[in-house]
Amino acid sequence: MGRYVLEDLRVLTYYIRRALNAGANQLDLTNIQMAILNFVALRNYEHIDTCQKEVEDAFNISKSSMSDSLQSLENKGLIVRSICQDGDSRRKMITLTEKGKKTNEKSFKFLAEVNEKVLSPLDENEIKSLSDILDKLIKNLGGQKI
Repeated sequence: MGRYVLEDLRVLTYYIRRALNAGANQLDLTNIQMAILNFVALRNYEHIDTCQKEVEDAFNISKSSMSDSLQSLENKGLIVRSICQDGDSRRKMITLTEKGKKTNEKSFKFLAEVNEKVLSPLDENEIKSLSDILDKLIKNLGGQKI
């Protein structure tokens, strides 16, 4: 029975990724770049500095892949990287530029629309149950939510 559930999750993931990629493409971003902007913006909103290592850990991707994504965001004028406040010149703090903030606002609206579309057939109790179940599955596999 578990095999069929995994197949359902794979299909659902395919459709969600397709929708997210469409939105990211409209903003001239990749899906991961859009997620990075959102991650940094949320941390900035909570007054938490964000260094590259924290983003790497949160997204569980290699240093080189993260560096490529951040370089692209920097080249597009969406972020700036500077030395983290701990003074370690090897650690780079990531900050959104004004252009990055505006782009993130557009991506956040888009993410909210996709979220609404995906969850619209469910009531609040079903959404809560789904979230709890997904939390358990993620933790069971040694992961954590971003």
